[in-house]
Amino acid sequence: MNLMPETAFDNAIARLREMPGGESAYQQKLQMIGLAKMLREWRKGAGYTQSQLATLMETSQSVIARLESFDNEHAPNIDTISAFARHCKRHLLLGATVRDVAVGDIVQPQKDHLLAL
Repeated sequence: MNLMPETAFDNAIARLREMPGGESAYQQKLQMIGLAKMLREWRKGAGYTQSQLATLMETSQSVIARLESFDNEHAPNIDTISAFARHCKRHLLLGATVRDVAVGDIVQPQKDHLLAL
């Protein structure tokens, strides 16, 4: 079985991840991509365009686009994410568990430590 990357892009990513701090930067970028995808899904699920959501949030369409961008270099603050969730008819839950517990395996006592924003 060949586990080596097959494309030039994959090779470049693999080399960057091997550099000092590269794996950490890669994981942070994956989190930002996941957040951007989630925000876009929330907005679309609520049936809003970026402009409509921007009006509800009293901001501009470009701010919404930046929040949904995979290239966003700065993580939005918790107040912004909370407002985004609220206007998309979502509950934002904040909590933590030990790293070796899968999210799907969270049991009720652990769920009691979630904070709804």
